[in-house]
Amino acid sequence: REKRRRKQQQEYVNKNRAPGQAGAAPGGGGGVGGQSMFWDGFQWVPRADTGGANDVNANRKNRRLYLGNLPYHLGVTEDSFSKQLYETMRDRGMCNDPNQNPVLHVWFARDKGANYGFCEVASMEETER
Repeated sequence: REKRRRKQQQEYVNKNRAPGQAGAAPGGGGGVGGQSMFWDGFQWVPRADTGGANDVNANRKNRRLYLGNLPYHLGVTEDSFSKQLYETMRDRGMCNDPNQNPVLHVWFARDKGANYGFCEVASMEETER
């Protein structure tokens, strides 16, 4: 099963490479439109070609929060959690801009009894608060 999953993943990565880079490593090869790919902890993601320190993907792992023991039995969803987290951060003065939601993305694992997830926040400062 693991070999099949790895083979499918490799086929996906090869499909997204530029034609002249068939033997390149997944993280360094060119992707769609010549972009290189990187592993963000969940999936292969194309790198943004900003080239500067303001690269959103450069600090993506540092802006993620692990969420454990999620109460699925209470009906919590990604949207409801995102709204609740934003309201709590705003009420406690933890947002850089109280009028803008710093929660970019919430993902819950729905596999075989898994009750964890990740939340991506807009800045590292807001993540550390």
